[in-house]
Amino acid sequence: MTEILNNIRPRILAVTQGAVEQILDDESFEVTKVASLSEAAARLGPDHSYLALWLEDESIESLSVLGEIRIPILLCAGEAAARAKKLREGVASPPAIWTVEKPSDPAQARQLALAVCQQHSLRIERDSRELALAGSSDGYWNWNLATGRVDYSRRWKSILGFEDAEISDSIDEWFNRIHPEDTPRVQAALDAHTGGASEAFSCEYRMFHKDGDFRWVQTRGLAQRDAAGKAVRIAGSQSDITRWKRAEERLQQQTLHDPLTGLANRMLLVDRVNACLMRAKRNPEYLFAVLFLDPERFKLINDSLGHEVGDQLLVEIAKRIPAVVRGLDTVARVETDHLARLGGDEFALLLDPIARPEDAGRVAERLLKALAEPFRIGSLEVITSVRMGIAYGNASTQRAEDLLREADAALNHAKRDQKQRYRIYNPEMHSAAMKRLSMEVELRQAIEREQLCLHFQPIHSLATGKIAEFEALVRWEHPQRGRISPGEFIPLAEETGLIVPLGSWVLRAACRQMVRWGPQAAGMEHVRIGVNVSGRQFARAELIAEIRDILRETGMAPGRLCLEITESTIMEHGAPMLESLQNLSALGVRLHLDDFGTGYSSMGYLNQMPIDVLKIDRSFITRISGGSTGRPIVQAIIALARSLHMEVIAEGVESEPVVSILTGMGCDYVQGYYLSQPLAADQALEYWRRFTHSLQLPMSNKIYISEAS
Repeated sequence: MTEILNNIRPRILAVTQGAVEQILDDESFEVTKVASLSEAAARLGPDHSYLALWLEDESIESLSVLGEIRIPILLCAGEAAARAKKLREGVASPPAIWTVEKPSDPAQARQLALAVCQQHSLRIERDSRELALAGSSDGYWNWNLATGRVDYSRRWKSILGFEDAEISDSIDEWFNRIHPEDTPRVQAALDAHTGGASEAFSCEYRMFHKDGDFRWVQTRGLAQRDAAGKAVRIAGSQSDITRWKRAEERLQQQTLHDPLTGLANRMLLVDRVNACLMRAKRNPEYLFAVLFLDPERFKLINDSLGHEVGDQLLVEIAKRIPAVVRGLDTVARVETDHLARLGGDEFALLLDPIARPEDAGRVAERLLKALAEPFRIGSLEVITSVRMGIAYGNASTQRAEDLLREADAALNHAKRDQKQRYRIYNPEMHSAAMKRLSMEVELRQAIEREQLCLHFQPIHSLATGKIAEFEALVRWEHPQRGRISPGEFIPLAEETGLIVPLGSWVLRAACRQMVRWGPQAAGMEHVRIGVNVSGRQFARAELIAEIRDILRETGMAPGRLCLEITESTIMEHGAPMLESLQNLSALGVRLHLDDFGTGYSSMGYLNQMPIDVLKIDRSFITRISGGSTGRPIVQAIIALARSLHMEVIAEGVESEPVVSILTGMGCDYVQGYYLSQPLAADQALEYWRRFTHSLQLPMSNKIYISEAS
């Protein structure tokens, strides 16, 4: 409020050479009279509304004597305009001068004096407001809706990088700088408030800055209304919230995006799938698809080349996928909570929309081709491939998580499929997944409750015909479902991680059984026991200590324990595996390289590994009879073993001619159903007693086959 509105009498300093009482000597003013401008300069203060000059003659000092003092001047003189011009001479920034010609109408002069006071008070009020707003970093605006003129504060202008004089009082100075994408929202918020639909105007939006970039601002305001309720003026503040908005964007980026690749994460993917489901509910013909992708051999790359290379591979995959798909599709990197996931190496792709189901298959084919190309990572060339699962979304899909689970189920089937690189979800997969989930729970319970058992398959020496070793094979007799094939629950254990506790149980049970047999069978103390060890077990640093503890607990000699490791497991784990094998060999344990010939062993690695025995895979053994081309391969493997000072076991022996051929080739040991299938512990003990002194192989062991079946 101004001084006049507050009924405070304006204080006036009057330089007068004559009577001024007729105009200023009034209850409306508080007047101090001085004789010269020099005296006025000494007495002027911030509480004076203006300086009155009442001049009778030509002599007057220059305004320069006032120095930096800038308050309005009311000049009452003859030829006032000309004298005002003279007063301004030599003054760089003269104050405003209001003129009254003499002789004048006292009432007119008094009205002018009051107007000058009011203008000065308004200027002081505005300066005070500007100071307060500058301290709060907010800009002030006051919009006269009748005239369209807007009073913008200096701070309002400086937020956008402008000086006070660079922006006029036009409403266009405001609205023409609003980001085009935000203009409708700002206008809607203003209309809602001026129309009475909202209590206040408040909006966050972007405005273009003088530097060409944009700033985020928050504008608030309240409307002043007339008696009819119509908005006639709206005023408020404007704050620069760019720093908070960018911090919010960074937080949102971190919340909704994968930090390694920058792709959408699972949360954002679910949100976008939900949006697709909403569209599908409105349009029954709407179709979209989700693809899950999993790079193969990623763990091998991580373990052999290091996590830094593995991470960079994921980044390169993340760059390559968007180049294959449309810009409107969503690519995400997802972390699942399934126990079989050994790292965040899965990607998801939302195809939204697709015209027909086969479109997703075409995208999958393009991805397979693109991702089969080598990846250049530093000086390395890394080659990988992917498996994919596809699930379609439509009006019948209930939840985003259901669709992602279906895509994951299809991916799991693709991983187990040796022929197809991608699989499309079908309802049978859900039934199979539920069955596997149930089996996982039951297998976990069976391990914890020791409801499993071991069967033992004898391995005979071709030189003596005697039993040299048993291979321990785990069996699961389900209380309701009967015997469950190892081919069904062993892959499940590998996938879920249960292979680790299962493998530990087998190791301990096998060693315990061998020691238990000792007093019951003379000579058994020299027979070895073979136990399969999975890659997951070898990946554990605790494996060697665990084996040492088992041997100590059971009292079995280390040389009687044979650990069977597949060729693919050794190649998958690379150098760390070599160190583990050397430590196990130092412990005195024998090492068998199982399924030899089916993997891609490096001869250099094979020469370094402390392997005692090569086990030739059954796929080669079954092809050596009848002049098959498998015979040269088996002969070459035996020769290789001899050169590396290793023994050879042929597994999968099914007939007498195969035994004869292997004997002629110089094979050391044979194992297979022709001799005996895996036997329960009591049957294995009887088998030992029957053939322990035999110098011939049990070629017609029909009774044991039938009893154990």
